[in-house]
Amino acid sequence: MSITGSIFISLGIFGLLYTYLLYNLLLLAWSKINPKKINTKDNFIEPITIIISAHNEENLIDKAINSIFESNYPKELIKVIVGSDGSDDKTFEICKTLEEKYNSLYKNGENKVIECFDFPRSGKNTTLNKLTPLAKTDLICFMDADVVLDVNSIKKIVNNFADANIGAVIAPMVYIENVTELNAGFYGEKLYQSFESLTKKYESDIWSTVNSLGAFYCVRKLLYNPLQNDKVCDDLIPILDVNLAKKRAIYEMNTCVYEIRGKSLNNELNRRIRVSSGTMEALWEARKILFTNNFRLSFFVFSHKIMRYLTPLFLLFIFAGTLLILHTGLIAYLLLLFQVIFLLLAFIGYLFEEDKIKFTPAQLSIYFLTMNLGFVLAFVMFLRRKTTSTW
Repeated sequence: MSITGSIFISLGIFGLLYTYLLYNLLLLAWSKINPKKINTKDNFIEPITIIISAHNEENLIDKAINSIFESNYPKELIKVIVGSDGSDDKTFEICKTLEEKYNSLYKNGENKVIECFDFPRSGKNTTLNKLTPLAKTDLICFMDADVVLDVNSIKKIVNNFADANIGAVIAPMVYIENVTELNAGFYGEKLYQSFESLTKKYESDIWSTVNSLGAFYCVRKLLYNPLQNDKVCDDLIPILDVNLAKKRAIYEMNTCVYEIRGKSLNNELNRRIRVSSGTMEALWEARKILFTNNFRLSFFVFSHKIMRYLTPLFLLFIFAGTLLILHTGLIAYLLLLFQVIFLLLAFIGYLFEEDKIKFTPAQLSIYFLTMNLGFVLAFVMFLRRKTTSTW
């Protein structure tokens, strides 16, 4: 039992260390030894289409659309297409008001600079599949309705497409701090995305990242395929398709977009379940990517995505292994004590979440626990074929 327990603990600890530390260190060294430069051009511009799929975003949609036309990108080269996915609030009415405003302000020949559509409720993927064929430009940008663009976002993104090897470009996201919302959901997601940003940057420096953030990214229309079903993660499949086409998906660190939606622990759990189950569906649809003769691509997908989703299993290995070696003495008791302290911090974080009390170790503990609970529930949803792109 002691040998089995030690093996379990070793596997669990190595899995966690590799996923959250060693992989990034390996990428960092790799990117320093053999970096792949991007042939950007600061004055490179191209017509673009920005697509937004929205459901019940009356409080945010105007800020998102306004930020597009407040950017420093030539307005005559921008086309915005918005699809309301069965919204039962004022989302579509607000979009129509903005459509009238910006079409009167900016002339693009006989073409509208913004068009809005009101669709029956069908889910984000179906809505995107209705909107993307309407894009006539070589570059298509996808934007969430709960973000606003930095004034330089579009220009910085498009500059990369001067390099013919670039198939997609992803913008980082900055979380706008609100003193009334500094909760575990906010702190945990902010820290997690900071870690995730480094992973995507290093992968991009080596060649291409295999993960998207989804809030704002741009892809060559030639490389974009309709989403296979209403289950796959809408922003991951296009990035995997770019990689399979042997083009680069780049994480552009020189710009950003700002998320303006408030965060909470419950919201983050629900989002994690939806996004993770969609990612699992996407990986299943693109499973040939793990068996391609492109070692780098398969290695990135396995290390970046699959190992991340195995984190709950690594935690279970450590816990089970600790119980199996508990009779062996001090080290086993210290391991158990560490796990108990972590769970107590998570419980304190949960209690403090209700009372809006800031205690960072507890908030990060409950976020990490919640994130991994989300992975488990997402896997169950994936196995039961219950994944859906409907918000």
